[in-house]
Amino acid sequence: MASSAKRVAEHRASLRAQGLKPVQIWVPDTRAPGYAERVRRQLEALRTDPREARLLEELDAFADWGDLD
Repeated sequence: MASSAKRVAEHRASLRAQGLKPVQIWVPDTRAPGYAERVRRQLEALRTDPREARLLEELDAFADWGDLD
């Protein structure tokens, strides 16, 4: 086994010994054609949605902004 592959295998074995397991997470490809336009449309829809405004107001009321006020 190559040196780097051995280190990776040992690291993964160590993590498993700590009770952890690997998972695979799929996220949007921000470089994909049309991605920025799709996000812009979604944000515009949220900006003009009264339910979204109400939700943000409720979250703000419960938020602990600490030193950010």
